[in-house]
Order: sequence, then C-alpha cells, then structure tokens
Amino acid sequence: MIRTTNPILAAACAAALALPALAEITYPVDVQATKGRWTIWDLQTSSVHAEHRTWPVANGGPLVAPDPRYAWLLEVRLDPPDYDSRLRKIAYPCPKAVDLVAATITETCSAVVRDPEELHTAVLNAAQERIDTALTQLGLLDPADQMRAIGLMQKARRGAVLTAEQEAWLDDLAANSIEYIDEVRARQKQIDAWIDANPGKVPVLNGGLWPRLPAER
Repeated sequence: MIRTTNPILAAACAAALALPALAEITYPVDVQATKGRWTIWDLQTSSVHAEHRTWPVANGGPLVAPDPRYAWLLEVRLDPPDYDSRLRKIAYPCPKAVDLVAATITETCSAVVRDPEELHTAVLNAAQERIDTALTQLGLLDPADQMRAIGLMQKARRGAVLTAEQEAWLDDLAANSIEYIDEVRARQKQIDAWIDANPGKVPVLNGGLWPRLPAER
C-alpha cells in the first residue's frame, strides 16, 4: 500500500491504482505499417481522447514518460463479407469494441439493405446495362449503324421505296432491339413492384433474371 501525506500525490496514486491493467505492447512497433492507426484511449473516462494517430517514437520503441491515464490502442477494422454494393451499403458509424488486454480497438462494420430509392436506381442501371449489351451485340451502338437506321426510317417516312435488303435490315432491327428493350423494361417494372411490396429485402439482379440477350436466342 502507498502511504503519503501529500494530498496531490495521494490523489494521483489513487487514480493510477484505479486504472485497469494494460497489456504490454510488443516492441518495436511497426511504425510504417500502423501509420495513422492508433487511438489514444482515456482510461478514466472510458472514451476516445484522439484517434488515427501514428506511433510517436520513430524507431518503434516504447513511449517516453507515458501518461498512465491514456492507453494506445491499435485500430482494427473488420469489413463485412463480400456483398453487392448495388444493393447493400455499410451502416455507419460502425460499432467499436475496446480490448485493453490486446491493446486494440476493433471497428466491426456490417452491410445493410439500401433504401428503396437506391434499389430502384440499381434496377434501372441493371436494365440499361442489359439493353446496352444487346445493342452492342446487334452493332447498334456503332454510330454508322445508328445513322443508317435513322436515314432509312426518314426515307421510308417520306414515301421512298426501300430495297429488300434495307427493309430486311430494319425488320431485323425492330425484331431484335425494340422487342428486347420492351421485354427488359417490363421485367424492370416487375422488380420495382417487388421492391415496393417487400421493404427491407434484397432483390435479385443477376443475369438469369433478365430476358435472354439476342445472341443467346
């Protein structure tokens, strides 16, 4: 037991004895690998005093005259398993757990379902990707083919007679692109309706859910 008649020293000793025991950090600390990954934890208030700090001793050695009120804890971040970022997002702030024995503060993040508006946007983007893929397969993202299609339709609108080859080409365009776009948009509406009817659930956006691409037919 520590005995002293100095009230200031007595208070300091009492405070020090009241602090929890800490694990010893293994030295030398890898300063570069842990750069910006240290939290200074206030043992008296059980709260963060500072975070994202770098170990202050350049050679990774022990702290010089450390304040017993504070503990240096290595920041550890545990990300959730792989998830579809179109449909889920990280729920911030991530909860943190302090382990004074291991000298770590661990942040555990989890992925939650996105808001309905975000899910609808993901469905819209997925539908457009399918349409773009189909148009690419048909060569309709080629500026030359686009100009040809516009020119032939304008020509036919003016009453000009198209050749058999030109008519066949436009017929193929209508059958393979316009019909496919309509199919994709119809499926998009079905998924949007499912999202509205099932709040908090994750829709399926994989390729097999959509109409088969022209090249697969």
